[in-house]
Amino acid sequence: EPDESKAEDDFRKTDAAWDQKKKAILREYTVSGSIKVTASFMQEASGGGFDDESPGTKSVDRSKARLMHLESDASKQEGTLELSQKEYTERIETLHDNLQRAWANDEKVHALKLAIQCAKMLGDTNVPQFYPSMFVLLTEILDTFGTLVFKRIKAKAEEGGGGSRDKSQPPPKLGPDFVSSDVSVDAKETCRNWFYKTACIRELLPRLYIEIALLRCYRFLSDNEYPRLLGRLGSIIRGIGNPLVALYARCYLARGGAMVYRDTLHGRPDEGDKGYAVTMFYDYLFSFNEFEEHHKRLSGITYEEYLHLHSPAVEWLSAYVGQNAPLEVFTAVLQRYNDFSKSSMVLKHIIDAFEPAHYTDKALALVALVKQANASKTTTVMLLESVGRRFVESPPPEDQRLPLLNEVWKVVTRCEVLAEYVPCAATWLDVLLQHYSDREVLVLLQDVTRHIEQAEPAELDVVALKLEHLVMILIQHCKTFGGSLLTSEHLHKLMDCFKAARKVEMCKDLLDSFAKKQEPTNNPILINTIFDIARTLHDSLDSLSPDGERRHIATLICGFVGKIDFKRDLEQQLNSYVECRAAFPNLDAVKDRLILAVANLATKAHMFMKGHHTKKTSAFVKACLAYCHVTVPSIEDIFRRLELLLHCAQVALLNQCLPQTDTFLKATISLIPDVPTHEEIDYKRVSTEARLATFLRSFLSFLVVVPGHPTHGPFYLIQGLLNAMPRYEWTPETGHRTAVYIDMLPLLCAYSQRKLPYSVERVESNDVLYGGSNDYMEELQEHKATVMQEVISQLTELRESQDRAVKIRQAELVLQLVNQLIMTYKLDTAVTSFVIKLMELAKKSKDILPKKDLMLLESTTEILAMQPGTSA
Repeated sequence: EPDESKAEDDFRKTDAAWDQKKKAILREYTVSGSIKVTASFMQEASGGGFDDESPGTKSVDRSKARLMHLESDASKQEGTLELSQKEYTERIETLHDNLQRAWANDEKVHALKLAIQCAKMLGDTNVPQFYPSMFVLLTEILDTFGTLVFKRIKAKAEEGGGGSRDKSQPPPKLGPDFVSSDVSVDAKETCRNWFYKTACIRELLPRLYIEIALLRCYRFLSDNEYPRLLGRLGSIIRGIGNPLVALYARCYLARGGAMVYRDTLHGRPDEGDKGYAVTMFYDYLFSFNEFEEHHKRLSGITYEEYLHLHSPAVEWLSAYVGQNAPLEVFTAVLQRYNDFSKSSMVLKHIIDAFEPAHYTDKALALVALVKQANASKTTTVMLLESVGRRFVESPPPEDQRLPLLNEVWKVVTRCEVLAEYVPCAATWLDVLLQHYSDREVLVLLQDVTRHIEQAEPAELDVVALKLEHLVMILIQHCKTFGGSLLTSEHLHKLMDCFKAARKVEMCKDLLDSFAKKQEPTNNPILINTIFDIARTLHDSLDSLSPDGERRHIATLICGFVGKIDFKRDLEQQLNSYVECRAAFPNLDAVKDRLILAVANLATKAHMFMKGHHTKKTSAFVKACLAYCHVTVPSIEDIFRRLELLLHCAQVALLNQCLPQTDTFLKATISLIPDVPTHEEIDYKRVSTEARLATFLRSFLSFLVVVPGHPTHGPFYLIQGLLNAMPRYEWTPETGHRTAVYIDMLPLLCAYSQRKLPYSVERVESNDVLYGGSNDYMEELQEHKATVMQEVISQLTELRESQDRAVKIRQAELVLQLVNQLIMTYKLDTAVTSFVIKLMELAKKSKDILPKKDLMLLESTTEILAMQPGTSA
């Protein structure tokens, strides 16, 4: 069973193209009035089961009796019913269910009768506008019937096994590549009975459709007979008088032939003989002259509409014939088209079906053939759209390209129907972008904008999606963004045609494509063009816009900002950033990116001048820093403000701008009391202490090289920090405040050195400015004492807690303090005595310390023992 199920699944997958086509047919071919059908077709047929497995030696009379009963029921003439399309479809679905139910109940006469009735209905063209949809609905039932019969015979074959099988062994399963010799005699007899019954159906159309539905079953009887069988059935279709019915019968046979070839050739249908399908296509073209005469017998439908009913079947038939067809077949088909048809509908499907390599070298001749085609609902512009679509894949020779484009556009530019013009223009735009120069593309875009400007608003609404497709082709296939295409006025005019929501989505695509494809640019026209697009995106946001949308647009605009590069013209680049700040004030991520970009400009100026600023470059750097100073306060995230202020202070110091450095650092210190105690991360309320402590460590490391103030003294920033820190609501138990104070000690110790551990070029830090003067050292000692007193006070406060976690944290801080003292202080008698006391305090918590802290305690003890005059 798994093998059988897999085989059926594979078979179904091969029909996926037809499934898509069915949906399109059902959407397009509808009716608003009523559909007349025979009442007998809509009623449940009463019939009993019969034994389809009777061997050939059984009575022939009994078979004839059953068939006469079948034919008499099926041929009864009753009244007609008038149904709406919805009611008709529901009745068809009911019949489909009834057929499957009858088969499941072993009522095979009933099932066959329903299948015959469905096939007979395919001869009814009373409502021709609905015939393509009716064909889809009814052949689906016939497909189900054929599948049920195939499964039944296959199950019979697997029950009996092959004729030469060892009877003592269990019957094998038939694989997907079985041949007729693998099938048992009983299963073959059953299969023959089904074809005998089909052959005895009196009417041509149901007999033909039932045999096509059962085509797969011929595999049980013989091998390699399909070319002959398909050719015979194709010849039988010539006997159907109604051209519309005959065409769809050919379509069903072509589909059935394709399926059996896929079934028997293991997914290689191209190896099957398509001669029968080519002949059927010739038959259709040969009978084309009769269509107009037949159309006159129909009422309420024009000849163009009548030919449009042929379109789905012609499309399927020509697609099957044209798939991987050689040049000889294409030439023969086109010759017969020219001799007998000359219909634009047929020519369109021929162009779509055959490989473009067959006619690209004769592109001008093909366009001439298109112009000569007789008009139908497929207009000349639609035909040229198909030609363009094929030329995208396989371009015409170089020497024919310009003459070809001139011939095509003489016709297309005169088209006043926007619904036809825009898709054709979009297709040829694709051709031009890939195989022509920008000059031809601009001429085409100019013609498109002319048509758009002359169109009524209602027309634009109808073609909005097609126009969007045209713009997306331009965006996606444009070779370079710096060229004349995207900076032309035509793109702006096209974008203005769309409603706000669609325009925003297209601007997103364009900006995304720009960020991915474009190299950094200094093209002012291009920058201004993309700037306007980015501003459109920014202005589309409001207070109700979701966060995801804001982040997406901010990311796209940041990508644009990153592509602006005026090389050594830093002033021009700064002016661009000033314009961006004014245009995008509501997106913090963009302002963040701009601050970093402007700070980078100041760094570039330092690099270009190798640190030796002139009056002009110094003024430029100060302008950059002023930009940052004004912009940073508008950032909502306070931690991001702190980080940006510190970054700008570092850039200012690098460029020897000491007043600006002080300004940024004072702004940083003034923000510390405003830091909230908690923030929300992933919908959870989280303390900010750890994050603030991490930032303050970075701040302290930078203060090492920041020189003191000539008026406020060398340590005014340290004093400001000591004043600001208590104003933040620290939680004593966490120990983060104590850890920050401990980390101040290395900074203060560095200040006491005659030469600082690092410096900034051309900036005189405190070691140079104050040179270890007595006043300087006295004030430094006061700050050390203040910090140490704070540390001792906070450790004492922690010691009073009975909480285990707090005691562990106290021990960790004590060890941290000891290590800082060992590394940064000169271990005189007083310091050594203090360190030993601290170690004794830490050892008291030894029993509760985790493993990592115990290792730190042991290593600290070892290091302390190595110091002269100490023994802990």
